[in-house]
Amino acid sequence: MSAAAVELRDLRLRWPSAGADCLAIDRFELGAGERVFLQGPSGSGKSTLLALIGGVLAPTAGCISVAGQVLGALSSSARDRFRADHIGFIFQLFNLLPYLSARDNILLPCRFSAARRERLQRAGCTPDEEVLRLAEHLDLPPELLARRASELSVGQQQRVAAARALIGGRRPSGRISRSAAGRVRCQRGGAAFRQPRSAPVGTVRSGAESCGHQSCCWRRSRVMSPIWHLGWRSIANRRLSVALTVIAVALSVAMLIGVERVRHDAREGFARTISGTDLIVGARGGPVQLLLYSVFHMGNATNNMSWQSLQQITALPQVDWVVPVSLGDSHRGFRVLGTTPAFFERYRYAQDETIAFAAGRSFAVAPDGIFEAVVGAEVAARFGYAEGQRIVLSHGSGGGVSFSDHADKPFTIVGVLKRSGTPVDRSVLVSLEGVEAIHVDWQAGAPIPGVHIAPEQVRKFDIAPKTVTAALIGLKNRVTVFRVQRQINAFAAEPLTAILPCWPCPRWWSWSDSPGLLRSWSPAWASAGASWPSCAPWVPGHGRSWRC
Repeated sequence: MSAAAVELRDLRLRWPSAGADCLAIDRFELGAGERVFLQGPSGSGKSTLLALIGGVLAPTAGCISVAGQVLGALSSSARDRFRADHIGFIFQLFNLLPYLSARDNILLPCRFSAARRERLQRAGCTPDEEVLRLAEHLDLPPELLARRASELSVGQQQRVAAARALIGGRRPSGRISRSAAGRVRCQRGGAAFRQPRSAPVGTVRSGAESCGHQSCCWRRSRVMSPIWHLGWRSIANRRLSVALTVIAVALSVAMLIGVERVRHDAREGFARTISGTDLIVGARGGPVQLLLYSVFHMGNATNNMSWQSLQQITALPQVDWVVPVSLGDSHRGFRVLGTTPAFFERYRYAQDETIAFAAGRSFAVAPDGIFEAVVGAEVAARFGYAEGQRIVLSHGSGGGVSFSDHADKPFTIVGVLKRSGTPVDRSVLVSLEGVEAIHVDWQAGAPIPGVHIAPEQVRKFDIAPKTVTAALIGLKNRVTVFRVQRQINAFAAEPLTAILPCWPCPRWWSWSDSPGLLRSWSPAWASAGASWPSCAPWVPGHGRSWRC
């Protein structure tokens, strides 16, 4: 192509929604050093044509060459770089950065363009000196250069925009004139050109042109990274909103990390709750409810299961051991757990760990240990209990003060458990016979009027357990777990439910993902000393415990 500064050939531009070309220019050339005045009515395509020459827009068809470079051969980022190096734009609305001073706005092209800096360096000019020279030519007083762009008048902003477009390019020979001899007339749907004849009004620079002044030294250190510079100045200009945004983001991140930490700890907490148990059996009901009251001691059972049914389950050939659990009473807000001494041997938590005693021993087998109790670590810590102290149980599982105490039949603490991080820490454990003994002279949840049986006389009565709340079951061979589960679920004597300890947990955990459910359940969950569960299925060959 020729050495023209700007050359257009067969240029066509059509907007996607338009039915005809909005610009159609067969040929136009503008030589280096020539100036033109572009004139036309509003909407005729003046700004569109300048955007095409500047590489802001890509034409529908045709060729655009600026300073010997065909813009169509460049990528979008390369056109941006070429525009920063060789083209000066004065936008209709000036597009000055309001938080920068007039001086910094003028210097912006030098911060983004190495070519402009090199041209000033070859000319021996510093950017600040070039800013002062351009301000003098554009009638901008030096004291205005330190003001923010938003504090300048419209006319002053226009001059700053002109200086920004000219810096780092060819120096004009004199003041910018308002006259225009050469004109380009644009009409809607096309453009007509007349070659310029005299006084200039604007300049299209060639990349080879540079300033001729040689008296000053270039200091590259004065130009910092434009992105960091603009970013920092923008932040400084909006420091209040930025500070509020940073605080909001920090709080959001902290909350997100906190919730995720709680979720992780909850999963770990459930993993420590129960292991080594193959099945949990209770009266017919939902699996989640059965898991809640039998393992986490939350809520109450819909019904009890009979002792005879439990004996039949114990007699199944696949069953290795059975630990019954009886709930319904409390002590100063903590649940009372009726069970057998085998509970301390068979109950496992975490990685198959057994419950250990911090002091004392387990309650004895009836009839010797009817009124003996073992307290969990948290119960002992809360009330300062120690081995040998006597406590009174209350009827019902409600928290706080109870008005239905079994004060005539106190229990003696014979053991204190070590902390395990399970609901056992918040429990008082007694024998099944002890639970029956304190209700010998009770009927329908209340004392029988006129009847009082002293603790010494209790052994004369039948205090064998009649019902239990649930039972923990271990099998001889884990392969038979589903067969035994089906047998119990189809039990003919009474409706029962058998669940694998971790089967309800994935569904349960998905429920806990609901924020409303988490908020509504959290107080009750915390009061029970438990944590949100999440489990994974047991894999054969990886031990006897369910891995949660």
